[in-house]
Amino acid sequence: MASKLDEEDLQALAQNPVPSWYILKCQVNREDKCVRTLKGRVIQSGLEKYVDVDKIFAPVTNVESFDQKSGKKRVTREKKFPGYLMMKMILNEDTWFLIRETPGVGDFAGSSGRPVPMKTSEAEQLYNEAMGIDEVAPTVQTPYAVGDKVKIIDGEWQGLEGEVTAINMDNGTVTVSMLLMGNLGEFLLDFSQVVKKEVEG
Repeated sequence: MASKLDEEDLQALAQNPVPSWYILKCQVNREDKCVRTLKGRVIQSGLEKYVDVDKIFAPVTNVESFDQKSGKKRVTREKKFPGYLMMKMILNEDTWFLIRETPGVGDFAGSSGRPVPMKTSEAEQLYNEAMGIDEVAPTVQTPYAVGDKVKIIDGEWQGLEGEVTAINMDNGTVTVSMLLMGNLGEFLLDFSQVVKKEVEG
C-alpha cells in the first residue's frame, strides 16, 4: 500500500505538474499482472490525461544462457528488476489514490516511499530496452564457476574432463585445465562445449 502523501509532497506536486517517470514496488512474479491492472484502472478512471498508459511497464532485459543438456545458447527475456515496475505520469492526488488502491502495487521506490522522479534519460533507456527499440547486448549467464569440474562435449577434446580456471563472460568462454597425453594444459572453450559434472554424493 502506497504511503500517504503529506502536505509537503502535495505542495511540491502542485508546483511541478509535468509528466515524470516513477518506480513502484509491486509483488514479485506479478509484475505483468500489476501492469495490466494499472492500465485498466487508469482507463476506467479516465485519468489518461495524467498517465501515459503505454508507458506503464516492468523493465526487462535479454539474458543469454546455456542449456547444459543440449549445450546450446538461448536468449530469454527476464525481469531486470523483479518486484518493480515503472510508469510515466503526472503525480497528483487522483493518480496517487489510484496507485494506492491498485492490488499488488506498493510504495514508490525511494526513501520511505516518497515519490521521487527518475532521471528521464535513464527511464527512457529502460523503456526502449523493454520495448525492443534499442538493441542491447544480452547479459550472459553461466552455470560455471572457477573450480567446477566439467566434461567436454564438443570439439577435438570431446569426452575429456577438466577443471574451470577462468571465465570470460564477454566472449562466452571458459578456460579448462586438463591432462592431455600426461601433460597438464589449459584450453579455451565455448560455454556450449562443456557441461558441469554432477557432484558425487
